[in-house]
Amino acid sequence: MHGSAAPGETFAAYFARYLIARRGYAAGTQPELQPLARACDQVLVRTGGAGLEIAAIVDREADPERSFGLSAEETAAVAQACRPRAGRAARAGLPVTITVYEIGPGVVDLPNMARLAPYRREGLSSKSVLRAWLLDTETRQAWTNMAFGGRFGPRRAMERLLGAPRLDEARLAPRRREIADRRRAPVLTFALIALLAAIFAGEAGLGLDRTAGLLTPSLRTLQAFGGLSYPLVVDGGQWWRLFTAPLLHADAVHIFFNVLALFLIGRVLEPLIGWRWMAGVFAISALGGSLASLAVNPHDLIGVGASGGIVGLFAAGLIASFRMPAGVLRSRLQARTVYGLLPALLPFFNAAREGSRIDYGAHAGGAAAGAAMGLVLLALWPGYRPRPRWANAGAALGALFFAVAAGAAVPLAEGYRRQGLLAADWPADIKAQIAEAPAAEARYPHDPRVRFVRALMLSQAGDRAGAEAQLRAALAEKEILRNDFTPEFEANLTAFLAAILYEEGRTDEAAKTAKPVCGAVATRYFADLLAQRRLCP
Repeated sequence: MHGSAAPGETFAAYFARYLIARRGYAAGTQPELQPLARACDQVLVRTGGAGLEIAAIVDREADPERSFGLSAEETAAVAQACRPRAGRAARAGLPVTITVYEIGPGVVDLPNMARLAPYRREGLSSKSVLRAWLLDTETRQAWTNMAFGGRFGPRRAMERLLGAPRLDEARLAPRRREIADRRRAPVLTFALIALLAAIFAGEAGLGLDRTAGLLTPSLRTLQAFGGLSYPLVVDGGQWWRLFTAPLLHADAVHIFFNVLALFLIGRVLEPLIGWRWMAGVFAISALGGSLASLAVNPHDLIGVGASGGIVGLFAAGLIASFRMPAGVLRSRLQARTVYGLLPALLPFFNAAREGSRIDYGAHAGGAAAGAAMGLVLLALWPGYRPRPRWANAGAALGALFFAVAAGAAVPLAEGYRRQGLLAADWPADIKAQIAEAPAAEARYPHDPRVRFVRALMLSQAGDRAGAEAQLRAALAEKEILRNDFTPEFEANLTAFLAAILYEEGRTDEAAKTAKPVCGAVATRYFADLLAQRRLCP
């Protein structure tokens, strides 16, 4: 023997104790298992999210002449008889898996492999799964009839177990996994729902423009409240939008479904991991969703929504479910999280919705961050603790996220004020813009677009001095241009002013004005103005 904890104990007996202590198995005493019990030395069972798993162990170290006493068909019949005990998930019966283990010296040989090869029934649709293993205690080799010979994980694990020193009695004592009282009210979940609802009420009540729906904030409103915008975050340095965008919503339907999903996962996950870690998981998942949304979405998109954080909670819940004891509660949590993740991550679930604005980038980023946090929770969750350790670290992550979002109120308030000085969306037709410009100039004297269109109108009328005054007034709105418009728009204004100065005969001043924007003008019309007048080298 290789480091035995119990003198004289065969490896098969040790292996049975190992499965009970470390893998959650228990002695199988169900009446349906009696034929199996007569065919081997020990029968162990485990129930959980994967259904009913049965281990049939034959100790060929104690009796080299003994072998498993049922045919593959008889073993499958036992599995079928145990189906009612496997449980159900989403109204579908879970499978029964019977794994035969023959353990002893020299058992891995061609006759034994040929004899056990037929004990294989598996597949995604199979409800009665059969597998077989030969564990050679002499050569420390393992053989299985599983797909690819178990090369991708199981066989190596078995051979490591065969060769490793045996665990002592203390480490093989059956462990009880402590779980927190799941009847506690999800206080943080309700608080987060109330926060999202209050912010959405602010979006609806303080909107900058009239919209098609009563509870559908305009894009300008979403941007002013902290929506995610690539130019503003990357070019404008407004990184705090990564924290504010997950707290906003595009319309009433958007917030309704997000709040519903948050309630469904929060009421089971928060009592399990505690409100502190719940806050931390949501924060990291929401941030991951924002970063992924920036990375994969078009740059002109305004992104909002808590779905990245919520999908992350579902992903963390799926990972954390493996910390729960095998049984009905674990199966229910796994089913709920999978049903929440699938429609959030697979676009074809919503392919029928033409013009769908679902941000799958945020969903994927939130799910990845949430899964990573789930792994962190497992690492910090020893069996004797009802909840993960370092709960204050989770609370700190959540507090930091919401503190940054709250701190963004200062620049948001200033941005909201600036947006209030700007006109709503302009007509696409340039003639309509020009016709509207004089009236718009009185209503929105600080909007550079109004000044720009007014300059076009005056230039066409031959009033170059008036056009110059309008363009200089537009360029004087430095703060608005820097924070609410792209650099290309300011370059167009400057190019237009340089062309006007050239037409007035002020060529040196025109060249000096044009020099900073040479090569930066993206609009072909204004680039041609500079090229025709040779204002750029």
